[in-house]
Amino acid sequence: MDRLHPLGIGLLVALMGYKWPLPGAFENWFIFGAWCLILPAVASFAAINFTGCTTFTSVSGARREVRVAAPIQAAVAGLGIVLWLVGRFV
Repeated sequence: MDRLHPLGIGLLVALMGYKWPLPGAFENWFIFGAWCLILPAVASFAAINFTGCTTFTSVSGARREVRVAAPIQAAVAGLGIVLWLVGRFV
């Protein structure tokens, strides 16, 4: 069970590499923090859709992984959205 998916971290590093040298790319630290939370959560959610697709996984293990990971993904994405909204108005 991976809570922080490598694809999300890769997307985050690519975004930082593209936007960081540009002045004013991230208006403030709230928006930067929001992106740091939203991208890995969305990538993890996309990856969890393939849980149980191999012959090495059991149905109960896949259910348990989704039951544990889905609330964490929703909470992290929700916190990222809140940070983004705060960053837009601060």
